[in-house]
Amino acid sequence: DRAALVAGDLADHGIDGVALIDGGLDAWAAAGGPVVETPDDPPDRACIDRLFFVHDRHDGNLDAARRYLEWEQGLVPRLDDAERQAFARLDPARDPSTHAGEDR
Repeated sequence: DRAALVAGDLADHGIDGVALIDGGLDAWAAAGGPVVETPDDPPDRACIDRLFFVHDRHDGNLDAARRYLEWEQGLVPRLDDAERQAFARLDPARDPSTHAGEDR
C-alpha cells in the first residue's frame, strides 16, 4: 500500500504524527474530516507534480510520448550546480556493477 510506504518514509525522516486511516479518503470524509476539491487552484501552469500535456502518452498518443521525452531530456540542462553535484559519474573501468565490456 502506497500510503504505508509514504508513512514509513516520513517517519524515517523524523516526521512524527503520521497516521493511516483505515478506509482512506472515503472513511475520512464519512467521519466528517474536511475535504476540499480545487480543480482550478493551483492553475495548470503552476502544477509541478503533474504533466498535463502528456497524460495520455501510455494510450498510444505518440505526440504526447514525444513531448514527454523532450521534456524529460530537457531536465538535466535545467539543473543548477548544487543539483548536479548530487549525481556521481561512474567509471565503467573501476565499477564492476556497470558490467564494462559486456554485450547487451
